[in-house]
Amino acid sequence: KDASVCKNFLLGFCPFDKAALGGIQKLHLKVCSKIHSELIRDRFLQHADGAPESSLRLEYEEALMDDLEEALKKRDDFRKAEMERIKADPRLKELPEKAKERIAWLRKESAKVLKRAEEFAENAWPSGGNFTNMAYALRKESAEYLDEIDEITRSQTLKLKESFAFETCEVCGTGYLTEEEYQRHQGTRVHEGYQQVLDKLDELRKAQDKRGGGRKGKDRSRSRSRGKDPS
Repeated sequence: KDASVCKNFLLGFCPFDKAALGGIQKLHLKVCSKIHSELIRDRFLQHADGAPESSLRLEYEEALMDDLEEALKKRDDFRKAEMERIKADPRLKELPEKAKERIAWLRKESAKVLKRAEEFAENAWPSGGNFTNMAYALRKESAEYLDEIDEITRSQTLKLKESFAFETCEVCGTGYLTEEEYQRHQGTRVHEGYQQVLDKLDELRKAQDKRGGGRKGKDRSRSRSRGKDPS
């Protein structure tokens, strides 16, 4: 009952333990400053207060579930930020070499033709006639080159986006663009820590159901699968 001792840790897991969630700062979670002692936990579990049906333990479990759900809310906020991060990933703007070469040529030709158009425009007055017509035609040709650049950029960017996953992990909220990134992130402390959060919450909910005292009105449908961007 010592206020300096972490009650969550006594029950097996503290979601605000920096050792559990390595990315606790970027998730904007408060860091638990209380004592995390395995020795104290062992004593608690051996004491009557640590028994499964103990009123004190049930009180601690309710508080832990609130903290676990708070951690999951922060994860959901983190997921939104991660989706924005991967949408701005530079790889989504890195066009293929052939496309970049074509765009460079088009820009060069557009500038060259536009320069000729300006030369004809300068000679259009006071002569007019063919000079004016040529200036107009060359400006149109220059604009067509630029339109092609826009179309190449649009179509190639769309192809790039379609080649990536654009997903966030439902366990920890981390965003990724490729299967390799997804597999790699599973070994991070943030992912492993949030898997513990989900496992502990599931354990406590099942224990409450077994006792017939489930928490009414609480969301019980959190998934552990991967999730696509809803937009």
